[in-house]
Amino acid sequence: MAATAVPLFESSTLPGVVLVERVRRLVLLSVLLACGYGMFVRGQKQSCIGQTSGPAACTELIMSPSPLVFVAAAVIVLISLKRVVHHAASDDDARRILGCAATGVVVLFVVATVVSLTWLALVPVPDPAGPYAIVFPFPFASGEFRASP
Repeated sequence: MAATAVPLFESSTLPGVVLVERVRRLVLLSVLLACGYGMFVRGQKQSCIGQTSGPAACTELIMSPSPLVFVAAAVIVLISLKRVVHHAASDDDARRILGCAATGVVVLFVVATVVSLTWLALVPVPDPAGPYAIVFPFPFASGEFRASP
């Protein structure tokens, strides 16, 4: 007789092990998406004038991940766990709540990443000699503006 692989959570006798596995998946998904967001939402653009005739005047836009996106993902996970504990009447209800939370976390990180990278690609770097006004992609990413004489 051939041996078949049985997932660990299916071979456990612990009641509710399937829900524990779903919670583990939700947390792991959230951590992996947070790492991806943290790696991809970084960038900078720079513009300089006066490089040949003297000291260069430069402006630089720097984009980095927003802590609010990480907090929002944690809030989604924590609220879903609270809803499972207090409002789920069955395993199916709990799975549905955890599935909606996973979808919410994916949508949050994908939207934040796309909005942030699109902003960096489309926003012009202001001329160092002229006036400037910049709208950063808050709350999807943090931005910093540096000007050097």
